[in-house]
Amino acid sequence: MEAFKFQIFSLALLALLLAPASVDAVCGSCTNAHACISETQFQLCFDGVRDQSQNYTCPSDRAICVDYIATCMANGTAAVRGCGDVSVCGVCPDVTAKFTCTSRNTFAACSNGAITAYTQTCKDNFVCSAPSAAAGTPCVSHCRGITGEVCDLPRQTSADDTPIQTTSLDTSPQQRGSQQ
Repeated sequence: MEAFKFQIFSLALLALLLAPASVDAVCGSCTNAHACISETQFQLCFDGVRDQSQNYTCPSDRAICVDYIATCMANGTAAVRGCGDVSVCGVCPDVTAKFTCTSRNTFAACSNGAITAYTQTCKDNFVCSAPSAAAGTPCVSHCRGITGEVCDLPRQTSADDTPIQTTSLDTSPQQRGSQQ
């Protein structure tokens, strides 16, 4: 009986050690030596910086980009995808949309279905929600950010790695008659 318990314990320990670690994946973030930029594509990273000059595509038998040492894995695996939904990024769904998310915590105004030039940033602990952005209130608590509604991209930077001009948006209620 004791040998049987040891075998069960050993198998459980082995399964735990071989299971992939849970990660908080963000599309475009360097993990190991690569950054997933879509469900099937990635870029190489050098010293934690993405080389954006070349995109690579996972092979068809291992089509899903993941944030593990093995960059690409088969579609049916339980591994956490390295890149969530980016289809909601930078899209003004129709002419009535007020804003669109441009990253997990930035957004831009929409004007007649087109994105304006300047981005704004949500306050700390807030993320941009695509449905809320289209309705006019882009920033929601990170606890309310639902997968598939949040643009799964890190804040964008320009080619020389300096941040694009952003401004902070104060989402707190304003007091009437207060001095500024």
